[in-house]
Amino acid sequence: MQTLPNRLFLRGRLLTHAGPGWSPGSATYADPARNGIVELYPARIVRSEGRHLVVAAEGNGALGQILVPREAWAGTQAPTVGDRVLAGPVSWSGSKAHAQAAWLLRPPPSRRTRARREHDDRTARPRTWRSGTLTEFHRDRNFGRLVDDQGHSVFVHGNDLTPGTRPVVGARYRFLVRPKARGPAAHDVRAA
Repeated sequence: MQTLPNRLFLRGRLLTHAGPGWSPGSATYADPARNGIVELYPARIVRSEGRHLVVAAEGNGALGQILVPREAWAGTQAPTVGDRVLAGPVSWSGSKAHAQAAWLLRPPPSRRTRARREHDDRTARPRTWRSGTLTEFHRDRNFGRLVDDQGHSVFVHGNDLTPGTRPVVGARYRFLVRPKARGPAAHDVRAA
């Protein structure tokens, strides 16, 4: 069960975690427009159905899936499947729950970030582990050279060593290689 962040604001007002008398996993919001308290639910968008988004409430299985009309979307970014939202207030129509509005809990990445991620996914090479020996390491400058089993020299920076891995000249390491402007560089370096 995922919970809401400790301090979450909606329209400048602090949301509080619901206590006794409220549904599990929900948050309450003092809504001045309604002159009362509104109950909201953290949810994840599971699919799009025509004029509605279908969201699944997190932490409250009794609610099941909630329909949110597209015109009730209260955000500047277009929602996509998988986004976490805050939905509510919820009303019932027959056996279906309907939310009157929904807000993103975390805004989606910018167009530029999304395009870069899609490009990286298309051009990504399979991850192949290599093994090699650390031939030199300059502690004062925090970088060195690995020579892999095929005899290729690979640059390694101290920040690319996994936590707990110490650079020891002559020791064997496993690592991944990523192309850089100045040649191949090792990352995710760990003791073999």
